Amino acid sequence: MGSYANAGKGMKLLFLSQIGAIISAVFAVIPFIGVIGVIGALVFGVMGVYGLYVAGQDVEGCKLAMMLTIVNVVVSLLGGFFWKSFFSIVSQILSLAIVFLVCKSIGEALSNIGDSKTAAFGATTSKLYIVCYAIAIVLTIIGLIPLIGIVAKIISVPVAIVELVASIMYIMFCYKSYNSLQ
Repeated sequence: MGSYANAGKGMKLLFLSQIGAIISAVFAVIPFIGVIGVIGALVFGVMGVYGLYVAGQDVEGCKLAMMLTIVNVVVSLLGGFFWKSFFSIVSQILSLAIVFLVCKSIGEALSNIGDSKTAAFGATTSKLYIVCYAIAIVLTIIGLIPLIGIVAKIISVPVAIVELVASIMYIMFCYKSYNSLQ
């Protein structure tokens, strides 16, 4: 068994960044204080990257997740200027890879310290993410086809609800992980 104090600290930062991002998103849509939400999103985004950096000192998979997060920011910015559908798909794939890497590598650390229950929860979370993102990516591609795209948009509503559940599970995994690893 190794020491995973940095992984615990990093997961705490990642957990707080996820919660902060949700709060920032709410503020971003409120007139006159939306700028607070935008600033908050930037701050909590940086906090999430730093959390992955700190966790990456103990857990190799988190280092790669951090690098992919930075690449994902660049891809998202590029998607704002051109080839929106293409960069949207690439961003979805990167987001899936980030969650998978965090859940898998932190799950291994949790197993090493004997917390197989939280490790199993992380595995379930990553499997749900894989299914959701695979369907979402296919629907995004199908959505580009006229007429069939309408059906894809309708099907994407329940998929978005399941993605929300998966996101909540990921936040719970971050919380449980940081409590176990510290």
